[in-house]
Amino acid sequence: MGVKRVTVSFDVPIAHFLSLVEHGHSEMKISLYGEDKPPKRLNGHGPKLLPPPRGRRQTTLRRLLLNKIGSGAGELATLRAAVIESGYSSKSVSNAIFLMKRAKLIAAAGHGHYRLTSKGVESYKLGADHG
Repeated sequence: MGVKRVTVSFDVPIAHFLSLVEHGHSEMKISLYGEDKPPKRLNGHGPKLLPPPRGRRQTTLRRLLLNKIGSGAGELATLRAAVIESGYSSKSVSNAIFLMKRAKLIAAAGHGHYRLTSKGVESYKLGADHG
């Protein structure tokens, strides 16, 4: 049985390669690689991207709510309107308030009203100093 296919790899200058292709057979398959090495594969798997950082939007939402409550607007309707105006979903307010209460940054001051705790005041002042 004769050889039906041969794969050959060699380095040639691009001008010489183009002249070979110009006079070559039309059914040949050509793969070109640049100077960079192909990415390494581990166990047959290529490189993967890292997942995006988590919690960034929650942090900025928390900062927004702290600023609103610290400036005296502690009513739930006012907070919800500020959140919607900033481009967040109105559904995220309840969860953010729950997490802020659990972190002892805010406390309830009546039905639908919130106030900063001493820890929240420190965080509010720190945020005002940094941006």
